[in-house]
Amino acid sequence: MRALLTMIVETSKIDTAWDLYPYWHSGLFVRQQADPYAAYLEQAGLEFPIQFVDRRVDDLQSLSYGQVFRAPAITPVMVLLISTLSFFSWPFAKFIWLAMNLVLVFGIPYLILQLLPGSARMRLSVKILLFVIFISLLQTRQTVVNGQTGLLVFGAMLLSLFYVDRKPWLAGIALGLALSKYSLALPLALLLLLNKRFRVLFYAFLTQLFGLLLLSLLTHQSPIMIVLENVQLLLLHAGQPGIHLASLFSYNPQASMVAGIMLSLLIAAVLVYGTYVHKPGAGLA
Repeated sequence: MRALLTMIVETSKIDTAWDLYPYWHSGLFVRQQADPYAAYLEQAGLEFPIQFVDRRVDDLQSLSYGQVFRAPAITPVMVLLISTLSFFSWPFAKFIWLAMNLVLVFGIPYLILQLLPGSARMRLSVKILLFVIFISLLQTRQTVVNGQTGLLVFGAMLLSLFYVDRKPWLAGIALGLALSKYSLALPLALLLLLNKRFRVLFYAFLTQLFGLLLLSLLTHQSPIMIVLENVQLLLLHAGQPGIHLASLFSYNPQASMVAGIMLSLLIAAVLVYGTYVHKPGAGLA
């Protein structure tokens, strides 16, 4: 209970949830039928006044709360999803996002229990302990307070695994949403590929394609240009410290991408060898 209260109190402060801010800000460009990726790359400005459900803003100073417009580092599907928050002013929007994250805080342990073998035989006290531990983790609280998309992506990944055999189309949609943050969800896609879950991957691809085409339609921007802009943002983020090992090549974004691809291929080769040569067992491990 104390952990939940901390999340709510911390989010109410003015200097929190800033990881959500770039996506909320991008949604304002989508509302104005402008490409949010191009808007960031070109440092374009918004048109004022902006009418929210709960108030009206007449200038940038009233809108930004001292924050600069940062790169929307997710693919169009999630950009469109989070853009719905941009119909509300920033303080209101971040509390809506907080409510969604609190639902995920309880939903993620539930999905984990459903995926654990033998969870039906677990004592109720053990299940409650799992919920309490997850909610109490510092990383969970920080993810919520910072307004990150991590819980949504992780929840979508678990949902994909939960429905992978029962409803491949739903598993694919969930995976497609999760792949909007490819730095986190790509290993799951590789796992499903190794296990020949091609239907799930097909629906995931359709989900991403739908988001791309819809954003293109709403912003009157070419789908190819949107893809190229995403590549630019990928190269931009690759050199940032704390993201992944590619930051070691920050002086050369192209080299960092090549290094990342080579490392991914190496890991994929190890997984293929372990799956098809040793064949340790069927199904998802």
